[in-house]
Amino acid sequence: MPLNLDKILRKARGIRPFGDVYFKRLYRKIERSEFIFIHSITNNIGDLMSCPVRYFDRFTAHNSIELSSKEILEVSKFGGSEFLLKLLEGKIVCFGGGGLIGLDRHDVHDKVIEFLTMFADRGGDVVVWGAGHNRTVGFREWLDGVGSSPYPSSFEKFRLVGLRDYPNPYDWVPCVSCLHPVFDEKIPSQYECVAFLHGHESSQFGDEFSNVPNIYNISKGSKDNSESYFLKCINIIGSGDNVVTNSYHGLYWATLLGKKVIAIQNSSKFLDFRYKYENCLDFKDWRKHVGKGNLHQSALMDCRSANTEFLKKFELLMN
Repeated sequence: MPLNLDKILRKARGIRPFGDVYFKRLYRKIERSEFIFIHSITNNIGDLMSCPVRYFDRFTAHNSIELSSKEILEVSKFGGSEFLLKLLEGKIVCFGGGGLIGLDRHDVHDKVIEFLTMFADRGGDVVVWGAGHNRTVGFREWLDGVGSSPYPSSFEKFRLVGLRDYPNPYDWVPCVSCLHPVFDEKIPSQYECVAFLHGHESSQFGDEFSNVPNIYNISKGSKDNSESYFLKCINIIGSGDNVVTNSYHGLYWATLLGKKVIAIQNSSKFLDFRYKYENCLDFKDWRKHVGKGNLHQSALMDCRSANTEFLKKFELLMN
């Protein structure tokens, strides 16, 4: 039986945050799409660049839709979970990438995982692509406490699970942004050290990094102009021999560019990063670590290979 959109709109009147026009447009896009990509769509450039839909010709504007975790939950709230489950029938739903697991700051991604578990229980195809854990408060103790698997047990019900953390009990699939062609370019090094910093924590640094070229991971525009800001970030990161960062994607992109990385850990996401880096416990001591980092010449090839192999597994679900 086809979904009665007008009935849903009447029933939901008064609770929807975006209005009928927005919801109808979103509904139609989900309805016509084969692939639903859910991740964190914020002004964090790492989040914006971490969705597989950007990097493979198989996914187009005609057969795919990119949604934030908040948007998919609003659709569920708007029409009810049964409505959304019905709407997603026969589609492949992909969750990730980004630090979406084990969060202690908010539970929006946990709620999405709960819904996707319901979808999987109904026979739906769910894929996790490039997600990872991201605990902040007491993150070292938290990771020790959860043992070898900080991941929801419901992941066992999903068709494919690829995680950026290493090691993990599933496939190792680092952030898909490694496939961006900018990493094939040679960016001339101009500075001994540059900084790529997490914008939400900028106040704690004061003017500590004012004397080195620096940039924050927060894009001031929308996801529509994220490409240009991403390229700006990569050019800054690529211009230094050493990169100091408290951002996961700062660590990741600098590693892919063959830089020595000094990381100021602020989350569990740093603890299971595959490649070694200099760990700076106090950001004021970052200068002591300059020149001591590791270079990983195979990282770009490793990460790209992991993603292209995972795509092959994904494509098997389509047949």
